[in-house]
Amino acid sequence: MSHLFLVRHGESYFNERKILTGTLDVPLTEKGVQQSWQLSSIINCKLDIVFTSTLLRSIETSFSLLRMHYLKYNQIPIFLYADQYLDILTENMLPVYKTDLLNERNYGSIQGMAHDAIKQNYTQTEILSWQTTMYSAPFGGESLEDVKRRTDLFYEQYLNKYLYASLNILIICHQNTIKTLRMKLESDKYIANSIDNCGVLDYIFKLPIDEEEL
Repeated sequence: MSHLFLVRHGESYFNERKILTGTLDVPLTEKGVQQSWQLSSIINCKLDIVFTSTLLRSIETSFSLLRMHYLKYNQIPIFLYADQYLDILTENMLPVYKTDLLNERNYGSIQGMAHDAIKQNYTQTEILSWQTTMYSAPFGGESLEDVKRRTDLFYEQYLNKYLYASLNILIICHQNTIKTLRMKLESDKYIANSIDNCGVLDYIFKLPIDEEEL
């Protein structure tokens, strides 16, 4: 049996000030760090592998959580790129793989704008189309379908081989990459629900029956 935890990063300074972040690299607030520490009381099992985006808020969240995880399970986090192989990993080392396939959606021309300013400068129809459809995007930015192509590639290249390997997997990333991963893991349909900072989704994967009986 495998656990797959999907976690959104802790509160960043742009989250706090209601500024659209996208691919801009913004660190966590003190509240965000505390949220990350508290994740250790929710993810209370020994982890086998961790994936994060390459953006600072995701990496800081993983670092804060895994410091607490180390105190429980004596696992030293080793931060690597997803394609990087390290043959010296031992039982008390926890690989943390960074990949830009999990980075947040690029919002193009509206990144760095306050939410109120976006509402003042764009119509409700434009904003809703970016928020609720798969193929609409701000100028110079990604559509949700573009993000889904990235997370589908992450699933096929990295995640899929671990899901039925009786491993506990943690992914720390972003609102839109979690949304599109959920489409792959659940129904392949548009998922409107958002997830709060340091919100956790827990999926359980069991071996097929014929393998369990071997």
